[in-house]
Amino acid sequence: MADVFGFNARDAEDLLVGIGGGDRVQRLSNQGVRFIRFELTANLTTTSTTADIFDAAGTTIASGATIEDPETIFTGLTDTTRGIGIQQGARYFIVNANCPADP
Repeated sequence: MADVFGFNARDAEDLLVGIGGGDRVQRLSNQGVRFIRFELTANLTTTSTTADIFDAAGTTIASGATIEDPETIFTGLTDTTRGIGIQQGARYFIVNANCPADP
């Protein structure tokens, strides 16, 4: 399998993430979660906005899809901001992007 962002793609799919107090670990790939790339197509002013979604190789998965930021960590990101997210089922979530400056 090809390298994706410095990870073997199969290793990236089997990423382990600590949940809760760190004593419980959940395997993301068992829940159908995968890393995606995104480019916002509108400003993020609430808990969601629209974005073009790409796989790790840059192939378009969806255009104008809703991408979520339920904790409002990235509120203030602007149109054309790019970043990394996850897809869980038919939902997309922002995981990493340039954080806007504090007001």
